[in-house]
Amino acid sequence: MSGPKSADYGLSAAERARIAEQQRLERERREEERRVQLEKEAKEDLLERLRLHLSGTEKEVTKMEKLEQRTGSSYDVLEETKRTISRLKDQAKAAESSEGKNSSQLHAENEELRKALNLLATKTEECFTTSSQAAKEFHEQLDKTIECGFVLSYNTVKAAKDEKERELKKEIQRINRLLSGFDPADMPERLIKKFQKFKKQLEEEKDADNLKDLCTLFIEPFLDECEAYRELRRRFETLLVTYYALCRINNIVPEKFECSEKGIAALEAQISELEEIDLEVREAEKIYEALEKVMAEMGYDLYGERDTVKNGGKRIIHHQLYTIGEDTVLDVYFEDNGQISMQVGKGDDLDRQPMEAEIPRLIEMMKSFCGDYSKIEERLKELGIEVNCKSRKPATKEYAQIINKKDYNTSQKGQGTQKEATQERAKGRRAAKKGQAAKKYMHAE
Repeated sequence: MSGPKSADYGLSAAERARIAEQQRLERERREEERRVQLEKEAKEDLLERLRLHLSGTEKEVTKMEKLEQRTGSSYDVLEETKRTISRLKDQAKAAESSEGKNSSQLHAENEELRKALNLLATKTEECFTTSSQAAKEFHEQLDKTIECGFVLSYNTVKAAKDEKERELKKEIQRINRLLSGFDPADMPERLIKKFQKFKKQLEEEKDADNLKDLCTLFIEPFLDECEAYRELRRRFETLLVTYYALCRINNIVPEKFECSEKGIAALEAQISELEEIDLEVREAEKIYEALEKVMAEMGYDLYGERDTVKNGGKRIIHHQLYTIGEDTVLDVYFEDNGQISMQVGKGDDLDRQPMEAEIPRLIEMMKSFCGDYSKIEERLKELGIEVNCKSRKPATKEYAQIINKKDYNTSQKGQGTQKEATQERAKGRRAAKKGQAAKKYMHAE
């Protein structure tokens, strides 16, 4: 049995485990690259917002300093805010460089910047509230002589009005503190619109009791909704990092997904498919590398490569032609289903059938290759490749072939053609799966 031979080539359990570990490490490296990129982008945004907030807070500090001069009073919050501004400026300056930092370090810096923004918002609000109250008291003192002439009933009404104003301000401050953690950059449009609506109501509402009801009935549920979305987004972004890493590994253009439960399910399905493709390509690469190594060890020289198309373009078969001796050649072709076949023949520069006088020599070539084929199998096994022979045709006239060497491209031999072909086949199967899934989904709808 020394005619054409076909076999399934696969990895041993140990080699497959090694490839899977290699895949995991490569994916983790790509994921880290993506996380670093995202954290750097987030840091730039946070630093820009912090600079703007610092500028706004410094304006409030300037107003308070002028108020101190007018009233002759001093305010603890003013000095505290100045110290906070100075410290946060130093923090922003130190955080500007991202060189050499991993994603965990950048994430920790960004969390500190977020805390800085919240602290600054609190200090700004304290300055505004203190200065507003101080200005009011200052003007009340100026009008004290006039107010002394008013009747007691008026004073009672005024005291009640003042108490309502204090309650209103207190409630507004409480709700503003609750809403201070809302970041529009991380939220969908529907939640941003709700937030803007609540801020407008805070500006327009004049009754503290109505604000308390607003907070209990609408704002607190809104904050729960925001937290649920943050958790959803954390899950989504974690998957997105893995997805982008796998797309880069597989040379696939990433698709877009919405941040929702449906989007997460779609992402998980895509990740699973891409992991399968990546593992398949890695296993195929290992097999091809091992086969080329063994061929070189056997003294076979790679002459050229070509692709043939069958079934109306549905099947692409990749061929590698090796020379053995003076006029003997070996055609190794890789099927879509992973099978690899080998056919010995005589090399020529024409497309033709063998002449009758050539057939005995061709049969002898096939028989001679039989011993080499056994050695190839044995050596591949040593390299972690398992060979499951599917077909061994006899060395007969029927399989005697003349192989036209001019059909093979000699300019790109050994330049990763087979890896690219494997990736394309894997993508084709992925597209087919997606088509089947889409039909199933449409049918279910």
